[in-house]
Amino acid sequence: MSTSVDAQPYIAPAPSEDSLAGITSAPTSALLGRASTISVPERATSSRRQWLALCLAAHATATFDAWTTRRALEAGNRESNPTLRPFAGSPAIYGAIQVSPLILDWVGHRMQRSQFGVVRKFWWLPQSVSAGGSLSAGVYNRSITR
Repeated sequence: MSTSVDAQPYIAPAPSEDSLAGITSAPTSALLGRASTISVPERATSSRRQWLALCLAAHATATFDAWTTRRALEAGNRESNPTLRPFAGSPAIYGAIQVSPLILDWVGHRMQRSQFGVVRKFWWLPQSVSAGGSLSAGVYNRSITR
């Protein structure tokens, strides 16, 4: 049983001018000095600014919590958070207390880009809870040191 194979390579027909009318490539337009038409939607820019504002709030309130914790410890109180207790007597508490807001910043960032609409709707929640918790802990620390 013998089969013959045509040794001619398949050559696709050239596209017509009409089929290429609206197609431009980004590298070609960049090389020719044309302005790029790709822009970041206003909603994405606004969402990024809100995320950065929540990052700032979460880290600022965590720093406030660390500062008030140090003052409370100097007044003779004790750190009640077992994960921060090893750092409580030293300035290392300022760095250690930033771990939780950093992780929650990442979680909020991932939630913003989730494929699930419900998750995207609540991207701000982890950072807000972090900021609220640190603020309430700092206020409590201030109240016991006065």
